[in-house]
Order: sequence, then C-alpha cells, then structure tokens
Amino acid sequence: IVNEKNSEERINFEDVLYVESLRTNLLSVSKITNKGYEVNFRRNEAVILENGKTILTAVRIGDLYYIKSLNQSAKFSNTKQNNINTWHVRMGHLNEKDLKRASTMVHGMKFKENEKLESCEICVSQKQTQESFPKQREQRTTDLLQIVHSDVCGPMRTCSYSGAKYFVTFTDDFSRYSEVYFMKNKSEVFQKFKMYKNMSETYTGKKIKTLQTDNGLEYMSNEFQSYLNECGIKRRLTAPYTPQQNGIAERKNRTLLEMSRCMLKQANLPTIFWAEAVNTANYIRNRCPTKVLKDEVPLKMWSGKTPTVVYFRPFGLRCYVLIKNKLKGKVIHDQKNVYWLVIRMKQKLIVYGLIKRKWLWSLEM
Repeated sequence: IVNEKNSEERINFEDVLYVESLRTNLLSVSKITNKGYEVNFRRNEAVILENGKTILTAVRIGDLYYIKSLNQSAKFSNTKQNNINTWHVRMGHLNEKDLKRASTMVHGMKFKENEKLESCEICVSQKQTQESFPKQREQRTTDLLQIVHSDVCGPMRTCSYSGAKYFVTFTDDFSRYSEVYFMKNKSEVFQKFKMYKNMSETYTGKKIKTLQTDNGLEYMSNEFQSYLNECGIKRRLTAPYTPQQNGIAERKNRTLLEMSRCMLKQANLPTIFWAEAVNTANYIRNRCPTKVLKDEVPLKMWSGKTPTVVYFRPFGLRCYVLIKNKLKGKVIHDQKNVYWLVIRMKQKLIVYGLIKRKWLWSLEM
C-alpha cells in the first residue's frame, strides 16, 4: 500500500478469508477496530488511526472507500473484463449508444471510448424491432410531479414467486423517473397509487398535479376518482383505443418487459422470477440516458445526485454467500448452497438458493 508519506509499505493481515472468485480485497471495519485501531469516515475519505496518529487513508470513490496502492487499477475489479460488453450485460442489455452516453453521466462505468459492442443474440431474440407506440410531440413539464404517467401490464403467463400477475408503473414526466409495483389483481392499482403518492410527495416536497392514464377500469372506479378530487389531482385520460396517447407509460412497460426477458434469458432463470427481473430493470433504467433528457439520467433529475453503478453485477449471477456461524461467531463460506444474485442495490443483496429454495438477504458474497 501507499502510506501517508507516499512511500510503499507492506502490511500483513491476520484471520483473512480467501474467496477464489473475488477480484478485489475487502477490509472489515469491525476487525480493524477489534485490533485497537480507530476508523474515521469523512465525506471524501476514511482514515485509520493508531493512538491518534493516521497510519492509513482510504479515498472515497462512489459509495466505497479504496486503500491507496501502487497499482491504481486495483481500485476497480479487473478492468480488462469490464469492457463495453460486460457493461451491456450489467445494464440489462442496454444499447451501445446509450451505454456510451451513460458512461459520462454516472460514476463507476469505465470502458474504452472506441470499443464496439458485439452482436448480442439475446437482444436480437428478446427485443421487439418495431416502434409500437409512436412518440407525439408534447410540451415538456418544468418541474417534478406536474404530470405522472401510469399504465398496467399483465396478466403474465406465469405468476411471480410472490404470486403477482400484473405490475403498474408510475413515471414522472419531468425527470422520467419511474417506480414499479407488483399486483395479484388489477384492482390493487388504487392502493399502489396512494403508496406512490405518499412516497413521491414526501421525497420531493412537491404535489402531484395531473395523473395521465388510459381508460382501464382499474383507474375509473368512483373511489379512485373521489380520492383524486380530494387531493386536487387532475385526471387526464387517453382517447379509447389510442394507446399512443399514453406513449410514455406504454413505452416504459414495454422497455421493462424487454429488459427482463433479456436478463432472464442471459441468466437461464425460470420465468417465476419475472417480477424480480422487472424490478431490477426499472432500477437500471432510472440510471440510464433517455432521448428526452440530454445530459442527465432520471435519478439525477429526481434526486439531484449523480448515481454510482460501480457495484452493478449481471442479474442472475451465480454466487456463494458468506454466512455467519451463530455458534462460533465467524463468517463462513456456505459451500452447500449456490445462490442466484436476484437483486443488488448498493450494498443490499438479495439472493435465492438453488438447492434449499429460499430467499436470503446478505451483505457479503
């Protein structure tokens, strides 16, 4: 490592765990403090102190802190493998043009500018080629939640692991930021809208002005209309049999379906995980460029924060989980079960066991 005097220094670590497939070394803060050292986290760095004296500094990159080393490429996992084709899979089979745009709008996505995306058989087989819902020119909104677009998708041929057969999306017109909710029945749309309203208005401090939907019965109940009237929310309906008038919501759902099909195919996962794939696809799309937003991604427009994607891994990646032994208080390698990486959001990891058929939350793998 590089110490505070910018000279090379070797440090020996005890009681380490070796994971053959792990391409970067991870340090446990609790293990460091157990040895009597102090760790202070700051905005842009973390320092390790011994008796008040700084002995090691870690630089913050995205949401992680990296120890300075002579081999600076160690800041990121094997850069040779993190080419544009790797990011294509990590980003839910995003096209080459938007991948290159995204690399300038988010933190942690690195590949050579002149790289070309190889032909992807999965994209060819799983994505539609025609533009089903032609775009109409409309005046853009000027602030968050002025117009929210919504549409229901389903029923799916296969129930999800949790029993859902539908999903509904709510997309903010200004930022194009979307939330997705899963339902067993269409009648749940009203309840999901109330959940979205509470979440979005609390987060942004703004009020929903207009809700745009089609004429589906799930949106047309007296209870739904009364609630909108009470909240001062205008309803904007599309003309019958003209889905293109609700193009933003329709295209959003189609994009999520295409991405989820690609991810399930890539991972060779059964369709019972379609909801997890759609949820991950929406998470990714909020961090991807759109044609409407020239220089920002939806999450940046929604939250004001530039997203980090350095932790992204392919959906459905097979992995092994480190499980704490309750009897010995140690972290052990669960070699008896193989897991699928179903959802990974920042440090939250949700996996599904292939053998034991169970869900597991884990922070280590």
